[in-house]
Amino acid sequence: MTLNPSAPETALPATAQAEQRIGRIVAVTGAQAVILVDSDDASPRGKTPEIGMILRVDTPNSVSLCMVSALSSPTPSHARDEQELRIIEVEFLGELPKDENGEALSFRRGVSCYPSLGDVVWRASKAELAKAYACDSDTAIRIGHITQDAAIPAMIKIDDMLGKHFAILGTTGIGK
Repeated sequence: MTLNPSAPETALPATAQAEQRIGRIVAVTGAQAVILVDSDDASPRGKTPEIGMILRVDTPNSVSLCMVSALSSPTPSHARDEQELRIIEVEFLGELPKDENGEALSFRRGVSCYPSLGDVVWRASKAELAKAYACDSDTAIRIGHITQDAAIPAMIKIDDMLGKHFAILGTTGIGK
């Protein structure tokens, strides 16, 4: 999430995001999975996700959303022409259940149908991100936008925030 609404963005256009294949699932354990990144040296800049990016995996009954938590290259190459193995670790956040026509509904936390080995992982589309970050604007305030798409606001639910212990931290002069 970016707290500065005027910061420049490097997000891909929504059409590129919706169609961008990242790789495939090679391990699933509890609420986490490991993704083997597709080996495509001709891929556009920004194909490999960054920490915090939201990805999606289609399952029979839902679209599972997951957040990138780690990036690694267990067998790095030392030469430019050598193929390098790259993996991504993700944590499942929730899912968008599908209706009878296969259309994704509203976001819910938790995953009822985990992806299987070999399932393809895609960059989450703008529509999927909007559903995941949807918030009632009457009970929430905008604090910026999400990094993956500047058109989707980052919101804080006021009642949820004030109903629990919380802290606002930062250095002097940054506008707490």
